[in-house]
Amino acid sequence: MSTKQSTFIKRPDESVRDKKLQVLNTQLKKLSTEITSVSNEIDSLLGKNDSNNSKNDELKTIIKEQNDLKIKRNAVFDQLKQIDSKIKATNKNIDLTLSSVSSKAKDFKSIGEVDKEITHIENKLEKGGLSLVDEKRFIKQQSELNKIKKVIISVQPLKSEVFDLKQQQISLKNTLNKDLDNKHLQKQFEGVQAELNEQRSLKNKNQQAVNQLFNKRTALRAKRDEVYNKITETRNQFDNEFKAYKMKRELQKKQKENEYKFEKLYAQKESDLTKLKEDIIIAQNTPALIEDLNNIELCLSELNPAYAKPSKVEPAFAEPKKIVSRRKNRASPVVKVEKTEEVVFSAGEISLSVISIAVLGQHGLPVPESNDKELISEVFGKLATIRDETKTKSEAMTIENIQKAQDRLKQVEELYVKREQELKDSIAALTINEEKA
Repeated sequence: MSTKQSTFIKRPDESVRDKKLQVLNTQLKKLSTEITSVSNEIDSLLGKNDSNNSKNDELKTIIKEQNDLKIKRNAVFDQLKQIDSKIKATNKNIDLTLSSVSSKAKDFKSIGEVDKEITHIENKLEKGGLSLVDEKRFIKQQSELNKIKKVIISVQPLKSEVFDLKQQQISLKNTLNKDLDNKHLQKQFEGVQAELNEQRSLKNKNQQAVNQLFNKRTALRAKRDEVYNKITETRNQFDNEFKAYKMKRELQKKQKENEYKFEKLYAQKESDLTKLKEDIIIAQNTPALIEDLNNIELCLSELNPAYAKPSKVEPAFAEPKKIVSRRKNRASPVVKVEKTEEVVFSAGEISLSVISIAVLGQHGLPVPESNDKELISEVFGKLATIRDETKTKSEAMTIENIQKAQDRLKQVEELYVKREQELKDSIAALTINEEKA
């Protein structure tokens, strides 16, 4: 197969890319230096220094402490609310208990006051001289006071609980006023805030100059981004060219490999088809079972020396022609056996070779004695019949062998047509990719 001449693929020049990048990197370095200078001026005018940062940090710390303190104070306020609710509920229970006995029970603050009133009534009753109405009234008052005394005794635990709760209130309020007082933090906050306001005022005075520097830095950054984009574009352009170069080289390599495969396949095809065609010619010129026929003919001639062997003739399956085979151990020329109509036995004795004896044994025929004419004639006739049957079978098998060789040739030709088409398609696809690249 003829292949087109390979075209030279030029490698992208890296030096051209490097020269462009060198110019762009110089511009980039200059712009970065200018941007840094402008940024330093801005920081100077804005008063961006460690002192300013420390004040901001200090203010944040104060705010955090205030928040923490607020959380703690709120927690104490919640406790005070809970204690106040408990005191109100307990006092309500005490009032209900006292009022359930007498409306006068609330007038006595302690058991001693009740005992004093009871003693006073008892003294009056002991002196006597009271009217019956007054005596009954004092006895009723005495009974009522005894009941009040019992109730007051029963509510003493509740009053003790109220007292304890009020002590807790006092303790929590002292904590709010002393430990959780935030006045000193507020003063610190106001002092730091005043210093920061003073710094902001100074920055505002320089704001016009700062704005001009901001605009200048923005313009410089835009130019720097433009240079960055050019650098990226230059690198990408070279990378794409190099990728295309590698792709073309790879396609060219694959194309050569496929063309080599095609040539190799073509040579293999010629070799295989030549051998298969020789197989057809050999099958046409070499009848099947030729060795068996030759051995039978030999045996027949030894059984009857007067029997004439058939002469060598060209086969009936192909035209006579000289064949030069590339294979070694090529088959011997074909001998076509002519059928003998009449057989005349000689009067002499016979002598059978080892091959003839083997032929008789192969076909189940006895080996006759040299003087047993009758058996010799019988064996000769049977062997002649076997020869005719073998000839018929040989012709059929020869035709079958020729057909098999021809079918094999056809199959191999179709297989090579398919392989050639696959390689042609592969080469065509590579050619399309090469044109695209």
